[in-house]
Amino acid sequence: MRAESGEIARLAAGAASAGELDLRNVQFLTALHLAVVVDRPDIVELLVSFGASLNLQEQRHGDTVVHLVCRLGRGECLYAIVDALLRRTTAQRLIEHDLKAILHSFNYDGNNVTYAIWRLGVFCLQITH
Repeated sequence: MRAESGEIARLAAGAASAGELDLRNVQFLTALHLAVVVDRPDIVELLVSFGASLNLQEQRHGDTVVHLVCRLGRGECLYAIVDALLRRTTAQRLIEHDLKAILHSFNYDGNNVTYAIWRLGVFCLQITH
């Protein structure tokens, strides 16, 4: 993590305890969406570990955070999301229903997250070969 991550962790903890972790701007982007946009997997991991929602959609394309990760080709951010979800305590882990909701959520283009992740995988393969 970068040097300012300690301060960001303190702010995220405060936002989480105040129920403000998922506040949105005028484009319906949350802090988690913005961390993906600026390619900060360290912040993505931190926000998810504090309980930031993965289901909220932004205004332009209707993308959830995972849709946005895939649209922008942010593979490291996807790994950060998965790592943070796996490290949550049992009480905080997503139940199967929530995980299905994330994987089957559609954006305004009609693409579900499963398809978006598949496309990201194809994109990553094309870059490495």
